[in-house]
Amino acid sequence: MDFRFLRVLLAALFTLSSTTAYAESDLERFEKLSEAMSAKMNILLVKEMPQVADYLPSTEWDDDYRKAGACMLKKYESLLGEGFLEDMISKGEAFLAREFSGFEDMTTAAADFAPKGLTDQDQVRINQECGMMQLHQKRMMESGFAEAMMRAAGG
Repeated sequence: MDFRFLRVLLAALFTLSSTTAYAESDLERFEKLSEAMSAKMNILLVKEMPQVADYLPSTEWDDDYRKAGACMLKKYESLLGEGFLEDMISKGEAFLAREFSGFEDMTTAAADFAPKGLTDQDQVRINQECGMMQLHQKRMMESGFAEAMMRAAGG
């Protein structure tokens, strides 16, 4: 897997996690943020690799995504403490407001996105433990996106 893509995906996953344990307005903000970030990432991907356009996976969250997101938020809170949620949403919204010249530019910006106290390894572990990574991989496989990305990267 392209590690640049993984870094952006991890930043997106951190930003996009949602849960019903938090106020409904927070859930709505997370879901809107998720759709917006996925759309922005997809636009940049298609700009650089038009051959993947027909294979983009759905970006909408379902109950499985919400369950994984709730798990992630609990784990983030145990690592980062209370109060991280508003900061996380604000950073996500600021990230979305930026204009990126391409996928590489977005990847570079994502490198500084994670809050202090959360390492790349923490993000990968939490995403795997909560099943979010698996949900994304499943959608990418089912839509044909993973195969289209491999073909695009190979030539």
